[in-house]
Amino acid sequence: MHKLFLLLMNLVYADKYNLIVELKSSYSVIQVYENGPIRDLRINTRGTNTVESRMNMNNPLIPAVGYPNMMLVSLLWNPEPTDILVIGLGAAVLPRILRYYYPMTRIDIVEIDPNILRIAKEHFRFKTDPLMTVYINDARIFINSIKKTYDIILSDVYAEVDVGIPYHLRTLEYTHELKQRLKVETGVLLTHLQRNHNDYDSSRKIHEHVFKYNYEFVAKNCSFVILLSGFQSLTQSEMFERAAQLEQTKCFLFNLTYQVLKLEKQDLFDINAPILKDKITTPPQRLTLLPMIFVATVGFLTGCYYSQSITTKLFLHFNAASLSIIAHYRSTNGYCTQNQIVV
Repeated sequence: MHKLFLLLMNLVYADKYNLIVELKSSYSVIQVYENGPIRDLRINTRGTNTVESRMNMNNPLIPAVGYPNMMLVSLLWNPEPTDILVIGLGAAVLPRILRYYYPMTRIDIVEIDPNILRIAKEHFRFKTDPLMTVYINDARIFINSIKKTYDIILSDVYAEVDVGIPYHLRTLEYTHELKQRLKVETGVLLTHLQRNHNDYDSSRKIHEHVFKYNYEFVAKNCSFVILLSGFQSLTQSEMFERAAQLEQTKCFLFNLTYQVLKLEKQDLFDINAPILKDKITTPPQRLTLLPMIFVATVGFLTGCYYSQSITTKLFLHFNAASLSIIAHYRSTNGYCTQNQIVV
């Protein structure tokens, strides 16, 4: 019934999306489109016009696209989670659903772009609460700055530069770091992957290397894959049983049992794919340091040339150049040393 409703909505409002807001940040061009009650959060920095999140404003607890429901299969492993980490805010579809069904669960959210948070609040009715905290930071830095462990980690991050997960968030080392932030024996990691991405096979191989148990959930005629990784094994029969119990207890507005049907029976990835490692990581943001280093160096040499007291001026210009580079690095590329907390 829900799928029929979405189909009818798409037919009624097809090709009638209107741009209602555009916001440029240091990371991307963020756009919000509206089509009747359907509202899109899109990233359009490079002309890809990629739909990051979609919400039915008349019924925000029912996702307008399929993958958020698929990520909730994590509840089959942890039906009563106390701590959840969401990596990537988007339009806050997942945090909103989780809060509705789990009002006493502590939910941490990591989002690198403060303007995404602003858009979520102003145009998608997102609200935090005393048990829900948003951290403005790069996910890698956040993960390595905490000791807390989680029942569930939901990773839904995206880089428009290569239409996939940012490189430094899909390496072997990062996956090990995520594993360390899961509660031992019970925690699960859910990762949103794109099967048509060049590094999909490598990502799958890395998870197989790091985690003992991995389960793929795939929707028909879709390129995305929800990969569940963890410490415990469940058969599909056990998943169906737990899904039925949860649906009876929680009275979900979505069909959790139907999500179990999307379990892929075979591992469809290239086992010979290379394993991505940090030693070849060059995050695009770090390239912004090069012009700053050049400008600082020119300023340093020019100042020295016109200085009367060479020794004193050398020190002052070198210090100023160094500080300008450090300030630019911390303020523009997201690799800050502390978490910025937004309540």
